[in-house]
Amino acid sequence: MVKKKIPICLCALLFLSACTGGQIIESPAPTGVPESPSAPPSAPPSVLPPSVTSSAPSASDVPVFSPSRTPDTVEKDRPITLFFGGDVLLSGGMIGMIGAQEDYTNIFAAELAEISRAADLCMINLEMPFSLRGVAMEGKQYTFRADPKYVSFLDYMGADVVTLANNHTLDFGRDALADTLTTLDEAGIGRVGAGADIEEAAAPYIAEIRGKTVAVFGASRVVPSTSWYADEDKSGLFTCYDSRRLLAGIEAARESADHIIVYIHWGEELEPLPQPYQTSLAYACIDAGADVVIGSHPHVLQGLEIYKGKLIAYSLGNFVFSNSYKETAALRVELDGETVRTQAVPCWIVNLKTGLADEKQQESLRRMWEGISFGITLNEDNYVN
Repeated sequence: MVKKKIPICLCALLFLSACTGGQIIESPAPTGVPESPSAPPSAPPSVLPPSVTSSAPSASDVPVFSPSRTPDTVEKDRPITLFFGGDVLLSGGMIGMIGAQEDYTNIFAAELAEISRAADLCMINLEMPFSLRGVAMEGKQYTFRADPKYVSFLDYMGADVVTLANNHTLDFGRDALADTLTTLDEAGIGRVGAGADIEEAAAPYIAEIRGKTVAVFGASRVVPSTSWYADEDKSGLFTCYDSRRLLAGIEAARESADHIIVYIHWGEELEPLPQPYQTSLAYACIDAGADVVIGSHPHVLQGLEIYKGKLIAYSLGNFVFSNSYKETAALRVELDGETVRTQAVPCWIVNLKTGLADEKQQESLRRMWEGISFGITLNEDNYVN
């Protein structure tokens, strides 16, 4: 495992945003607040290739890791495999099911964990802070947090990197955010989308996989307050109501990265179709150099789209979550040069446990997902056509 500094200076990003000819998306400000970069909403199965071990970022380092779980000296040219899950929340009855023995098979099936762990890079949206400190945000309907000891669940499922750019990371304030950053760092889990300052929050996670560089960004367009924003001397989230910094970061990363992943918290809750701004921003990310754009926040699946040969998954819904929605899915993505090949991993949540869908459930989910997607179908092996 190797770590090295990969600085992406604010001044360089601002220069790129000023000089680039790429598309700039300026999302409209919500009613009642000024149109500015700081304007938030007014309210809140097959056998996969061997995986890799992640390293965690520090306040000044963007981590780099190399494959180490399974030595790979023979198949250097095979495609890079990525695994993406949606929202992960450990709370309520799920903690009771995990129990004192911390048996994560009670909430995440072992056969599903085998698939997520087998990917070269596994990523989810962490919908909570890891902390026992702080006070719940006043007036916020739902506030979440988990004991830091449960970070071991991420290791169980094989998560290499998580995005913290969402509307729950600061539910219990900045002390809880600091605990979350430390907990992930000590566990060797990479993180994007939040940090000790804006430079750290906006920085990509960098993975070296079989000689290829993969850059991963996380950003949110759903936060309950501008006070959650990171800035030059304050911890917080990286947001993309004004997308210029995100797009400039993607363009800068393209200079050295072979592949770029962007994970965005956006959209409307419980809506199966994306908002127009989601499509515009996804297209802009791909035009800037992204290969894959993944979304979360709606808590339900939204459609898939292929734009210029690149994948957009507008929402992967809830992946490990304490609610009543049963059907969900993850994605397995193969990156082979300029080719992106995508396979759905249909899942079903029963009694708070996420597992692989059976054949009947898979067929139902395929038809549903095709119905809300854009010009794509899923074959019987769940590959995107």
